[in-house]
Amino acid sequence: MTQFILHSPHISNTQAVNQAFLSSDITQYASNSTSAVATLTHALQGMGYNLDSAHAVCYKLLSNEVFQQSSLLSYLSSFRVLAVVCIVSLPFMFLLKKHKTISK
Repeated sequence: MTQFILHSPHISNTQAVNQAFLSSDITQYASNSTSAVATLTHALQGMGYNLDSAHAVCYKLLSNEVFQQSSLLSYLSSFRVLAVVCIVSLPFMFLLKKHKTISK
């Protein structure tokens, strides 16, 4: 239970950091994001959306994708932290004394 309590803030904090980092690359001045927005908007207009609603849906789709990727990166970071904790604690397990049982 304690591990979950300490682990949840790490996931949410790294998710927020990763989301800010990933969304910083989506600007109107970045050529990759403008071409992706234009392509997706054109595809949505082909499906019957008008220009304004196509832009709104396009940015909502990009926002959802950034959220999914940042969530995945935060769980990956959390897994790495747990792996390091397990590897570091492994030598201490060998230092534990074994209790001998007395059989009658």
